[in-house]
Amino acid sequence: MHEAPDKAAAAPAPPAAAAALPRRLQEWAGALARLPQLLATMAFRRRSLQDELEEAALGGTLRRSLSALDLWCLGMGQAIASGIFNLTGGAALQAGSAILLSYLLAGATALCCAAVMAEFARELPISGAGFTWTITTLGELPAMFVLGNTLAAQASALCSVLGNAAVSRGFSYFLAQLCGRPPTFFNVGSTSVNPVAFGINVVITCLVATGVRESAFFITGLTLLHLLMLSIVMIAGFTQADPSNLQPFFSGGADNCIDAAGILFFTFIGMEAPAVGAEEARNPAQLPAAIIGNASVAVVVYIFMALSLLMMVPVTQVGTPAVPVSPAAYRANAFTAAFSAAGLGHWNSFVLVTAMLGTVTSLVTLMYSCSSATAVLRQYQPR
Repeated sequence: MHEAPDKAAAAPAPPAAAAALPRRLQEWAGALARLPQLLATMAFRRRSLQDELEEAALGGTLRRSLSALDLWCLGMGQAIASGIFNLTGGAALQAGSAILLSYLLAGATALCCAAVMAEFARELPISGAGFTWTITTLGELPAMFVLGNTLAAQASALCSVLGNAAVSRGFSYFLAQLCGRPPTFFNVGSTSVNPVAFGINVVITCLVATGVRESAFFITGLTLLHLLMLSIVMIAGFTQADPSNLQPFFSGGADNCIDAAGILFFTFIGMEAPAVGAEEARNPAQLPAAIIGNASVAVVVYIFMALSLLMMVPVTQVGTPAVPVSPAAYRANAFTAAFSAAGLGHWNSFVLVTAMLGTVTSLVTLMYSCSSATAVLRQYQPR
């Protein structure tokens, strides 16, 4: 008896819903019309340092446990990774002995970038790096683009899945070579699935999750050990050094020298890592010194490592009877190829372990930086 009136009462609903659609369209059109005005008034609206400090305080106080050495090693762990083993060979085949100038050019550019980052870190000693610096100096719209780039980097890396996959895959390649196997030995069949790369990511993720102090202790220890092992590799190479191997110096030409500098600049990526730990530093005033310091040391280490490589074997004779090493092998890991050609093949295991240690150090520091940056970006998510 009562169902019929209910259905009759519900009948006018469709016209009301239909009437709401034009109203919604009008609201959207009005909002779109106001967009230029909103952009003009809000696009370059900046946040003050006090706003950032209050926002960080609302998100919780981080434990200040990073010393100056920890900050320096945080940057060094990323700036000096396995790139010296992966990129130097290809760049040397391209530029010849002029790769030394390529490293100087790349290092000078990296030092200029480090100086800018150090100045920002001095003025704004809070976590967030580029995003925080941009929103407090240029405004919200430029910061949005920086945030987009950061999120794209985070999305492409997933903080340990895809971006770290290249590094962790390098670890598995070095491990396979250490075992006397081809680089793709640990891949599953003909696919690119690599359980060793996945496993090292899981282990390091668990390590970073243990806490800041524990992660910093591990990063500092690994970085110092890696620098020591790099020094030993360098000295071993210099024992077979022949200055005549540097001639002709510009075998690749000036253009290739500059092109190689562009490639080698990527070996310095990560030198700004101390900035992401600003709120965890015992003394934030030490951030500029840590950033400039790790960039400067990285330049020196890379140049001397390249010099020891070039003086072991003439790069112009790679793939010839004088230096019977295939260009592909030299490009994949120039140091093991050069050590073998120079009669120091018994050092190859040590070289590979050094390269593996560089990948592990880079993974730990990269994951720590990603986790710190993500924690900062969470402050600005819509509520």
